[in-house]
Amino acid sequence: MNFLSKIMTACALITCLSYTSAWADVPRILTWNVNGGQQDKDILAQNVNDMKLDVGSFDVLVVQEVISSQQVAAIAEKIGFDHWVISDFSPPVEVTGKWFKSLEVAIISKTPFESVAEWDTTGKLPNGDPYDPRTSDTSVPTESLALGLTMKSEERPSRGFLRADFADGLSVYAVHWKSSGGASGDEDLPNAAKRENNARGVAKDASDQLGRGRSVVIAGDYNIQPIGKHIRVGSDVSEDCTPSLGNCGAGGLDGYDDSVKIVSDIDSSFRLLSEELPPTYLRGNFGPGAIDHIAVAGPLAASYSLATTASVSQDSYFGSDHSPVFAGVASPGGSDVMRSTGLATSAASARNAKIQRLMKEVRDRLDAIDALMVS
Repeated sequence: MNFLSKIMTACALITCLSYTSAWADVPRILTWNVNGGQQDKDILAQNVNDMKLDVGSFDVLVVQEVISSQQVAAIAEKIGFDHWVISDFSPPVEVTGKWFKSLEVAIISKTPFESVAEWDTTGKLPNGDPYDPRTSDTSVPTESLALGLTMKSEERPSRGFLRADFADGLSVYAVHWKSSGGASGDEDLPNAAKRENNARGVAKDASDQLGRGRSVVIAGDYNIQPIGKHIRVGSDVSEDCTPSLGNCGAGGLDGYDDSVKIVSDIDSSFRLLSEELPPTYLRGNFGPGAIDHIAVAGPLAASYSLATTASVSQDSYFGSDHSPVFAGVASPGGSDVMRSTGLATSAASARNAKIQRLMKEVRDRLDAIDALMVS
């Protein structure tokens, strides 16, 4: 087979393999808590790139625990994405003096944003502080949202949410809800209240987007398991639960944290794609179930596969204490189009992962050839 024939064969193979991932026209989403609070921007960018090489391609990356636009810009450049936006919830580390008081979320994309917005709960409500999210393209409209929610000052979350709107009718939310910090039961009630207020903010804005005919993706570190995976997770919002009083629903069995239930009620099309994932926090045994999630709702919701995550035997994955969560396009058979090589538990899955790696190399080489032909 001559060189031209090899190229044509490769192109045909790419078309064949790409068909499955393009039959439902939705972007592939990956969310990851990158643990970037104390990481140099170039090291952090390399970690994200190494993760990308491990799990395969995606179109939109949602990250948590970044502290600067420089970090986000470095990540975007390293993985070859042109568009990014970072929240502006908190002052920079130079002001706060503590990286964990300056945590932000970001959305990094192959395709441009139509507009971006954030709900900021850290400043004076209704709009939070006077700073809008920061974008790679200053011509993209930005907004600080006033959702009109009321809450007790001690139950106000330390972070709101970031939203990126795409021209195809999809809105992607980046969230990082309050951690329990190892607390449980009555001790965890203040954290649960903050998570529930996070969820109320997302639910209110997402409902508005759905009402306009858009689809929504809500991705990030929820810091809470799905309903039914942990005793602390509630399924009845009307129950004002205090575990020590045994007033958590019938038989005292309803959990005290209703945040997942609140956001799941936004629409009948809601799907928590990460519902059956194993734990995604790698440095603690908080019981079964992931705390990093991807949820979808709206016209595109049915087009997404169930989420996957990397199988990690240690307590760190490319510099992070969380494993990434990925959701691609649902195939007609319901299986995932692309899986992390960390999930290769059989010869077949290992072979598929290798094929994806090789196909990426073929695509890169064809791009290089195309550039040479043009020049």
